[in-house]
Amino acid sequence: MIARGHEVAIASHEAGREEVTRAGARWLGIREIAPDLRWHEISEPDAFRDFVRTRQASRSYVESSLEDEFGTIEAVRPDLVLADMRNTAGVAAALHGIPSITVHNLRLFAHPLHVILPELLRTLDDIGIDSNARNKILGDVLAIPSLGALDPWNELAPEISGMVMDLVLEARHIGPLFSAADRRDLLDLPPTRDRKIVVTLGGSGAGGDDVRHFLDSTARLDIETKVIIGPDAAQ
Repeated sequence: MIARGHEVAIASHEAGREEVTRAGARWLGIREIAPDLRWHEISEPDAFRDFVRTRQASRSYVESSLEDEFGTIEAVRPDLVLADMRNTAGVAAALHGIPSITVHNLRLFAHPLHVILPELLRTLDDIGIDSNARNKILGDVLAIPSLGALDPWNELAPEISGMVMDLVLEARHIGPLFSAADRRDLLDLPPTRDRKIVVTLGGSGAGGDDVRHFLDSTARLDIETKVIIGPDAAQ
């Protein structure tokens, strides 16, 4: 977006400041809670609901998130708010009359968002947020940065996909974030190069079975393969 002449401001925790400024964007600081990898280990619904109420759906977290988002929106006055895993951003945007887009992979709605979203709606109700703004926790539009074949709707339970579609005006798979040509231009890559596959499913270990399935499926291909995992991922 910067390369295309747009003015971009990115709000993040202090830990992301260097990457934002290196990209040439304006950085604004917001508070965020530290990761807690227990979220992918708790399968019992009531126990997970209790866990979520102490974190993403806690009143203190939601109020501080909205306070920071109000500050950044009022400082920048953007034409559009784009949020990645910051589910109060669409609410803050709606309260300022600004359209918003959220970015989510569909698998996250199977876990943990299937519990986080209903609990977050209840917390926003308790705070007294207007229902129209409250329902923008997924923004006006949900962008799915994948392909339908890799992240399909039919793998979600009907009640979960129904909840998602009730909250947004539109949801669409947008494919990879950059085409091959875009990557060459942005990263100054040569026109031709050795074929490589790079896979990352985050650092929690929740995608361990998918990584193993991928490695088995590509074992016979003559392509260099790299898998990126976090320090807490299953080996």
